[in-house]
Amino acid sequence: MKSRMICCMTALAMLIYIITAGLSPPAAEAAARKVSASAAIVMEASTGRVLFADNADERMPMASTTKIMTALIALENGKLSDTVDIPDEAVGVEGSSIYLKKGEKLKLEELLYGLMLSSGNDASVAIACHVGGSVKDFVQMMNDKAKALGLKNTHFVNPNGLPAENHYTSAYDLAVITKCAMANPVFRRICQTKYKEISGPEGGVRTLKNKNKILWQYEGGNGVKTGYTKAAGKCLVSSALREDMQLICVVLNSSSMFEQSIQLLDAAFKDFDLTPVLSEGEPLGNIPVKRAELENVTVDMDQDVLLPLTEEEQNAITVKVSLVSSLRAPVRPGTQVGRIEVFIGEYKAVDMDILLHQGIPAKTLGDWLSDILESIF
Repeated sequence: MKSRMICCMTALAMLIYIITAGLSPPAAEAAARKVSASAAIVMEASTGRVLFADNADERMPMASTTKIMTALIALENGKLSDTVDIPDEAVGVEGSSIYLKKGEKLKLEELLYGLMLSSGNDASVAIACHVGGSVKDFVQMMNDKAKALGLKNTHFVNPNGLPAENHYTSAYDLAVITKCAMANPVFRRICQTKYKEISGPEGGVRTLKNKNKILWQYEGGNGVKTGYTKAAGKCLVSSALREDMQLICVVLNSSSMFEQSIQLLDAAFKDFDLTPVLSEGEPLGNIPVKRAELENVTVDMDQDVLLPLTEEEQNAITVKVSLVSSLRAPVRPGTQVGRIEVFIGEYKAVDMDILLHQGIPAKTLGDWLSDILESIF
């Protein structure tokens, strides 16, 4: 007796390697020659594949692009409906501001709009004090998150990006932070909002306008955050969605951050397409099962696997499926039964665990007796 069983690919088990070496597409090369940023990167969001990188691991100040992590921590640890009492610390903070007044009460969601659209340094302090209990404890949460994401070149000292010793990130790390943030639908909604009205002092209204010109100037533009200080220069994390491919672009210390980001995004959209490599329902193979009512289990894909690929790369894909030789019942749900590897030429692009959704029970004594009786009669 056979049985079909859908396999499960765990998100954490899926690895997308950086495979740009030796595969630089012509449009990306042309765009790179025009980029004068100190560091730059383009990443595809669903896989984390790096499509272009220049000095992407250099530790650098990042100004208000810091606030991407601030928003992420607030969304993961606070409630949008929370009422925030504006503390003394959040009044009169230097730099960009939404001009909070002591004693004001705003919803956390309103402060997040002030943070991401108007780059309010005061909003970042108010958020930090509310969510973390203090700026110091909130910053620790930011650094803990960076560590959890596996970032090697990031350290936060404040929640707003004002110049401070040992406050730095890299273009690559900032792209990873943004990839994580863009997976949150509330973050996506906020960072692509062009205009927003929030509460003002004495019952008034603050009208916010997003500083990110990508939202107006670029087809598919849907984020993310601008930044500037004398120490960091002009910094921009931009994003755009076209034909289901979500790109993230980071430029740090750029002389013309919007123009250079558009050049890089254009090159990536020109050179790469999000291409199906494995399809949901595709059979991967059969595994014999011992001591079970069923004789073997057929393992199928339970999701599509897509990769951003150049036309050349699409003709160089190899898929390797490795399954265990057999299973012995009982088998628990979530048991790893194999691996999938996808190669682009000699580069490993995907490495996935194959897990079983459903368990396989062992034969009961009654099952054994029934089998014996069937064989006799």
